[in-house]
Amino acid sequence: MLKKLLIAFACSLGFVLSGYAQATSIDVETVLVHDGTVAGIPAGFVTYRVYVNLTNPDDFLTNIYADITVPLELRTSTSFYHTPGFSSANGGLINPLFYQFVPALQYDSWVTIGKAASSDPGDAATLLDSQTDPWISEFEAGGDIEINGLTGGSWFVPFNPSASNAIAGPDLKVLIGQFTTDGVIDGFLNIQVIVNGVPGVSDTQFAMPFSSDPNAVFGCTDPAAVNFDPNATTDIGTCEFACTLQYDNIIVNPPSCTNGTNGQIIVQTSGGQGAVVSTLNGGNPLLSQTFSNLAPGIYNLVTYDQQGCELTQTLVVPNPAPIAITGITVTNASCNGTATGGVTAEVSGGTGSLSFGLEPGVYTQSSPNFTGLTAGQYRIYAVDVNGCTGQSNQFTIGQPSGITIGISSNVPASCPGVANGFLVAQAFGGGGGITYSLDGVNFQATGAFSVAPGVYTITAKDSNGCLKSTNPTTVGFTGTLGCTNPEASNFNSAATCDDGSCVLPAGGCTNPAACNFDPSALVDDGSCLFVDECGNCGGSETAGCTDTNACNFDASASCDNGSCLFVDECGNCGGSATSGCTDPNACNFDASASCDNGSCLFVD
Repeated sequence: MLKKLLIAFACSLGFVLSGYAQATSIDVETVLVHDGTVAGIPAGFVTYRVYVNLTNPDDFLTNIYADITVPLELRTSTSFYHTPGFSSANGGLINPLFYQFVPALQYDSWVTIGKAASSDPGDAATLLDSQTDPWISEFEAGGDIEINGLTGGSWFVPFNPSASNAIAGPDLKVLIGQFTTDGVIDGFLNIQVIVNGVPGVSDTQFAMPFSSDPNAVFGCTDPAAVNFDPNATTDIGTCEFACTLQYDNIIVNPPSCTNGTNGQIIVQTSGGQGAVVSTLNGGNPLLSQTFSNLAPGIYNLVTYDQQGCELTQTLVVPNPAPIAITGITVTNASCNGTATGGVTAEVSGGTGSLSFGLEPGVYTQSSPNFTGLTAGQYRIYAVDVNGCTGQSNQFTIGQPSGITIGISSNVPASCPGVANGFLVAQAFGGGGGITYSLDGVNFQATGAFSVAPGVYTITAKDSNGCLKSTNPTTVGFTGTLGCTNPEASNFNSAATCDDGSCVLPAGGCTNPAACNFDPSALVDDGSCLFVDECGNCGGSETAGCTDTNACNFDASASCDNGSCLFVDECGNCGGSATSGCTDPNACNFDASASCDNGSCLFVD
């Protein structure tokens, strides 16, 4: 399965696989075993150069690459040496003029295609880092080169006949790196070659092994693999394992709105070997396995791991129910031109609480029911917590015809303040049952009113309580204004309506008996006052006995008039009788006594 997967991947990159291998092997050559004489590089370190052996002198080594499906590894058992402050991961960019100042730079660790220094002929390789597992910074820090991420990485020289550094030449080999370490270097690489330098004809060899250990045996070193080689000492990434990849959970999130494009499929797996990726409907593989921006529909999910184990699933991203506003019930305006209409509606669909309005994008309330509407055409608009919107069909708020009112008769009164004028209004339209009012409060069945001269507005009201008023109307009078009092000095015999202008002679009290008698008054004006019993001019007080000890005490009297009476010795109110001994036989008989007081004495 793995082999089929690698071939399919290579073809997808546009490679043409030849029937034979242009890259035959990878050699590791020792450049220098360090003894400590090169400053900065300890004794025991070894500098190696790695070469790819090719078939034809014109073969062009264009690319050393890897990704999640065809990984590569270039590793050491310890760490790679890099010259502090001067190192470069690209050997074709190192300036040899620095060697005299920094001798260790000549033995730095780097990758290349054919160029060991910037002064060498040809084109320097381009290093392409991986977004998912950056290898360049890891290598420059002394670590291994491992490229096995979704986006992949490489170092390459685009085909160019003048790039002699990438051409095999007479020795049929191309330098691909220099590495200084105190450990063993080994690994496996994917090599792409332009066969005989002919554009469009290429050969790719996968997982080509190499090692600085001449006794290395390449193969699968994992005992758990089905192709475990107990004799292998250097793993070259070819181990194959029984497939244990499985779906743990697949979460399908529909778009937030009907026919939206923000649906999501989240794939959760376990048992994968190496990196696990998924594709949807044959699209680009995703290492995150989270597919976003999906529209409703049917999707074919394919998930596979680095071993080539594969799972498939058909999924449906549902389409959320739209916000539906139905069951429109309209209440027409009760009066023409008034905001008394309304509407109720039924709502379904949407997510969470909804807000509603009567204009697109303007949502003013949490209910689809509206009141206080004037006549006209409307739609109800809704939005949910996800920002999804919906709208109702258009509906119309009606209104009755307006009341038309006018004055049909205006008969003037005779005089100001006299309500014998006649004003008649007549109204049509509205809701019927029209009544009329002169004050806007008290209504009657007819529009006829008896009025005094003045300015009036008659209001009509229909059975719905709708109102309509006339324009202010003036009621005049027919009489002549003037003084109508014959006693006035300005009496006008032609006047029929007294205007309050009469000038009368000087008035006052003409009764000599009155306490306010005015001898200069010519006309008695009824103002005469008289002295009351207590002597007050114009007062109303009464006189009587005010002595509370009197037997005729008058509590209502305001002043005393000397009429108080008192009880005499014999108990008579106001009497003058005396008491004494009235028994003639008594020695103290009192012939003047009117009543006996028990004082009689007798001779013993």
